[in-house]
Amino acid sequence: MEVEAAIRELVRESFPKIQEIRFEISLAASETGIAEMHFDRANRVASVWIDPVDLKQMSRRELVGCLAHELCHVERDWRRAWMTPAFDWLYWSFPWMMSWEERSVDREAVRKGYGSELLAILAYHDRNYVKYDREDGLTADEIRCEMKRLS
Repeated sequence: MEVEAAIRELVRESFPKIQEIRFEISLAASETGIAEMHFDRANRVASVWIDPVDLKQMSRRELVGCLAHELCHVERDWRRAWMTPAFDWLYWSFPWMMSWEERSVDREAVRKGYGSELLAILAYHDRNYVKYDREDGLTADEIRCEMKRLS
């Protein structure tokens, strides 16, 4: 499966802290958009849901942008350790916290070198879903500024 191969490659190249995590992939519509990932720290399992329609339509670059973003979430949850349940509650309870986390995850993906892939998945999202805004994560202009700042 292309998703599994892409995850393995991304983890090997850019996410060494989560190399021992097992990934379970489901081709099913996500409640939150193109894809979502949930991390069970106790069992070291990350469950990935990706919409099969989106998977067929996305380019490899768009898929990598999507997965890099989701893997940044897993890596952050791994680092949070025992705080993850409390953080999850804050994330789902307060819109400002969700926005802060999504924007932070996007910055992390850009720092790891996936800025152009994030721009690709953002453009895909805008073509196929409700247009992305600052509440959802970094905007295209902010991603480009972050890429320029890091170059």
